[in-house]
This record gives sequence, structure tokens and C-alpha cells, in this order.
Amino acid sequence: MERSFNFEPLTPTAFLRRAAVVHGDRIGVVDGERRFAYAEFLERCLRFAGALIGWLLSSHAPTVALQISGVLKPIGGLWLNALQMTIVPLVFSLLLLGIAQASDVASSGRIARRALLWMLGLASLSSSFAAIYAPTFLTLFPTDPQLLAALQSGTAPTPAGGNVAASLTALVPNNVLAAAAQGAIVPLVVFALCFGVALTRLPAERRAPVLALAQGVADAMLVIVHAVLWLAPLGVFALIVPVVVQAGASVLGALGVYVLLLVSCYACILVGLYVVATLGGGVSLRRFAAGILPAQVVAA
Repeated sequence: MERSFNFEPLTPTAFLRRAAVVHGDRIGVVDGERRFAYAEFLERCLRFAGALIGWLLSSHAPTVALQISGVLKPIGGLWLNALQMTIVPLVFSLLLLGIAQASDVASSGRIARRALLWMLGLASLSSSFAAIYAPTFLTLFPTDPQLLAALQSGTAPTPAGGNVAASLTALVPNNVLAAAAQGAIVPLVVFALCFGVALTRLPAERRAPVLALAQGVADAMLVIVHAVLWLAPLGVFALIVPVVVQAGASVLGALGVYVLLLVSCYACILVGLYVVATLGGGVSLRRFAAGILPAQVVAA
């Protein structure tokens, strides 16, 4: 006999919520070459719902919108802080492991060393292109001061920039713990690189315990990240509603610009990599495209 404690109508929202909990990593949406897992699909739906609810409240009930925003903003801040607290130990440990693995690859033979140099060179060129392309692209679109203020209200203030000499000096931290506490990622990365390179100069029996500790830290941080991301639908919803309430529908336009920036930047980098692969590798464009297609489908 159906009762409220043993029966729930199978509505679209109830189905999606249960599928995201029980089968979150299984494919739930297929759209051409794109694939979305149930958990990711739920997050996207809640993100859109948060933007829509925030816009409707700010347009028709601004007083209620401010009250709801005041309740949701701390929840979103807690979720974001929980995600950010893993950045420093995760980045540090992964850099140590990456340097150790790169050192092992570099000592394994000429082909491995060439492959490593190609990967580092292409990654450097891609990041340099993105650093130049993104600011140039964003100058094509007007900046909404209200949206900018809404986004900055939930972030820490950015330190005032100094001259070039001061910026270069700040790359090397005089106190690693202080840099980690302040969330200064670049000085921390410099220290991790120096520490990792120094580890490669030690005998294997003295290097192994440090790398084992780094692997354990990285694994533990990834467990925390997965747990925090499991709450991503709630966290993203709580983050986006206050922003839309304060900035209005302009946040949707900003999101569209951001998506367009990513797609266009990735497309330019992809074309450049195709050119490098065909000219530098001596492989025809058709053959290379056919060979790389399965990997690109999985990545998409």
C-alpha cells in the first residue's frame, strides 16, 4: 500500500536528484559528441535555476531577494572556502610528484626527453597565448560596473601592484608558511619547483619517503575535493543567486561572454597544435585528425 513514507512520485526533478546521488558518474545526457554525467547535469540545472530565481526575485520582489541572498551568501562562501582550502597542499604535493616523474622520464631515454620537452614547450606557448588573447578578447565587450562590484564583493581584495623589481622579488618567498597562509600561489609554486628539483638530487632511498608523503597528501586532498564537489549543486546555487540578485540579468550575458572566450581560445590553440603536429611531426593533417579524434571525443 502506497504511503508517504514508502512512495515518491517519479517527477523529472525527483528522478534527476536520485540519479545524481545513486549514479552520479554515469552518462545521463548525450548531445552529439558531448556527454554529461547525472551529477554534472544536476549541477548545470541548479546553476541555471539559481540564475533564473535570482533574476526573478530581483525584478519582482527585491526585498525578499535581499533576504534570501543574505541567507545563501554565507552558505556559498563556506562551500567555496572548503574547496579553496585544498589548493595549497594539493598544488604543492602534485608539483613534487610531477617533477619526480619528469625526472624519471628524462633519464629513461632520448625519445622520452624529447617528448617531455615538446610537452613543456607546447604548454608554455598555449598559456602565453591565453594570457595575451583573453585580455584582448575581453576589451571587445563593455564592463558592467554593477556586475563587477557584485563579483568582487565575494572575493578577497587584490593587493596593489608594485614595480617590476618588486614583482620579481616577490616570486621567491622569504617565508613559505606565510605565503601559503596568504594564498600566494606563485611564490609557493616557485618553492615547490626548487624543492622538487632538490629532491631529484638526493639518493633514491632518501627521496622515496618524501614522495610517498606527497602522494598520500595528494590522495587525501582529492578525497576532500570529491566530497566538496558532491555538494557543488548546493554551493553553486548559493553562490550564483546573490550575484544575480545584486547584478541582475547582466550576469547571464557575462556568463555567455565567458563561454565564448573559452571556446574561441581553445579553438585557436587547437588549430595551432594541429599546425605544429602536421609540420613538426611530418604527418598529414587528415591522418593526424583521424588519429586524435577518439581522444578529443573523450575529452569533450
